[in-house]
Amino acid sequence: METLYTLEGYTFKELLGEGMYAEVYLAEKDKNSVALKVIHKGKHRKRGTMHAKKEIAALSKLGDTPGVAHMKEWKESDSLFFISLSYFRGYNLSNLPSMLTHNEVLCTGLSILETLKRMHQFGVYHLDIKPANVIVSRHGVHLVDFGCSVVSSEETISGSILPYEGTPAYMAPEMIIRKSSTITLPSLDVWGFGCLLYYMASRKDAFVSTSLYSLYPKIVSCKIDYTGIPLDIQHICKKIFIACPENRIGIADLITLIKEKISLCT
Repeated sequence: METLYTLEGYTFKELLGEGMYAEVYLAEKDKNSVALKVIHKGKHRKRGTMHAKKEIAALSKLGDTPGVAHMKEWKESDSLFFISLSYFRGYNLSNLPSMLTHNEVLCTGLSILETLKRMHQFGVYHLDIKPANVIVSRHGVHLVDFGCSVVSSEETISGSILPYEGTPAYMAPEMIIRKSSTITLPSLDVWGFGCLLYYMASRKDAFVSTSLYSLYPKIVSCKIDYTGIPLDIQHICKKIFIACPENRIGIADLITLIKEKISLCT
């Protein structure tokens, strides 16, 4: 494989993906493959720096927690941050080569929930759960991209200090309407998981619109088309897609519910 360039002992081999604030490369150092995330300070400097610091804080807290891409090291220069992460050769859920089977949807969902439960025990909340941020490989299912995450010793946070970040179609109603002075962090990840589960079962987003102006009312009203969605997935989603977070199912109960659904499939 052709070498693109080198940096701090890393040999860049391939561009794996890029977003608004960063690029991710397959790189090698000491004959070990890593995913190297490069955040350029000159491009959206303030936001990019904030996302890098959030990711570093979250991954430092999580250490070698199963189900997340582990951080090997990070460095900062005048022009960029880079974060060296575990590399998994596989697919993210937005570009799988084929539809997941019904049982694969449930089992993948269970893996993600168990990872979220472990993360929350460390006080880390992802807040941007979506297909592109879930990698499926022979090593299992892993959550990536913690640039929108929050690290907190409390499960609630003031709505005034929680920024409007994440992916609009996967954003919970309370992030949009901000009626409450406090927001419950685990419930945000539960909502994001519901959107992800719907996507895995259908290969389409639960909430679709041509503009944010028309998208947000659909989310707040929990207006969803369940056509073609298996009944047991509908049952799970309807316990998640509840506008009031206090009435939304929690992760522990979700894990129990999905295990029951899996047992009925086997």
